[in-house]
Amino acid sequence: MSELLNNEETMQDELLTEEEQRFTVKDDQSADWAAWKVAEIEADTARWVAHYEEQLAKIRKNNEFRAEYFKRMLKDYFYTVPHKMSKTQSSYQLPRCKLIMKAQGPEFEREEGTLLDWLDKQPDYKQFVKVKETVNWAGLKKALEGEEGIAILNSQVVTPDGEVVPGITVKERPNIFKVEVR
Repeated sequence: MSELLNNEETMQDELLTEEEQRFTVKDDQSADWAAWKVAEIEADTARWVAHYEEQLAKIRKNNEFRAEYFKRMLKDYFYTVPHKMSKTQSSYQLPRCKLIMKAQGPEFEREEGTLLDWLDKQPDYKQFVKVKETVNWAGLKKALEGEEGIAILNSQVVTPDGEVVPGITVKERPNIFKVEVR
């Protein structure tokens, strides 16, 4: 385990310049410099991420085009050979793969408002309207707040009257330290 930690420290030392290794935060000026370094490093990371995302997008587009090219040729070939037919698909077996043409049913584009209005006027179809109840979390949270916020006891929320609210589990989260540079 100590060998692993030593390797990690050695790697970290190689990533830092000598100046960075010797640096310590001792006053506002040195803290400001360290914050500026954080912003510089994050900007560098963002530039590299943008560069590689651009490269990845080009590779994906190129590979998509090439794959579609071969799929088109295979589809054209599929129509020239006798293929097995089932209720939902046709297929042709090759030595290393199978070409399949699946029949698809129609796609239904729906306008919820218009459809709900129509269903509202149809007594025979009323059962097809769903009514969904959900918790108004923002309102409930506001109602549970006392003078010092929401009362929590043993990872449970307690109403201002002292009643435990079932169905809510409180998970504490660590504080987040951020450096914002203007």
